[in-house]
Amino acid sequence: MPTPPPSPAPLASAPPPPGRLIPFDFATGATYALGLTYADHIRETGEKPGQPVVFLKRCATATGEGAAHRLDFWSAAKSLPGFLPVSPRVWCPDGPSPETLPALVLETHVNGALRQSASTTSVIYPLRHMLQVAAATAPGRTLRQHDLVLTGTPAGITLSVPLWKRRLGLLLPRRQRIRAALRGVQGNPRFLQPGNVVRVSAGWLGGLECTITSNNA
Repeated sequence: MPTPPPSPAPLASAPPPPGRLIPFDFATGATYALGLTYADHIRETGEKPGQPVVFLKRCATATGEGAAHRLDFWSAAKSLPGFLPVSPRVWCPDGPSPETLPALVLETHVNGALRQSASTTSVIYPLRHMLQVAAATAPGRTLRQHDLVLTGTPAGITLSVPLWKRRLGLLLPRRQRIRAALRGVQGNPRFLQPGNVVRVSAGWLGGLECTITSNNA
């Protein structure tokens, strides 16, 4: 029998650079999220961005307060109450800030099953550039103390749809597009359901675990 090919080597995080974890009060700042920053995620969407997508995640996302401001589509869709699990601590480097993200393996498990696995080394933009892009959308074009910048997601999201399919869908009347989207959510077991346990880990930084609940629970 032919010898099976060797299994690919697992991704590995680099050792932690000099620094420390410090308390972080995310509720007092703004949260800027970047999209289409990981090479594998860009490939799965079929997009060819010249810059990262930027959208706002309001503090109510984490604190549970009601939305009080008019938001664009991306910001509104990403700012539902509770849609920002975040650690109360952040890593602070000793000395100057790094030019690149620390090499970390990001993994997402749902009910113990691996959904996402990637290294931050596959981010295609330098860290400084991503901060500049986020700052360009901030009041006064300046990031402030306690602002939080999310640097994107790797491949493996359930809702990722190639660009040509999205453009084709725009030819349908709006009501048909909504019905098609709802059928896709209801018929796809990969979408999160009440009772699912989601764990996200990032190498030596640790991880977060959340249980999905229903609004009716």
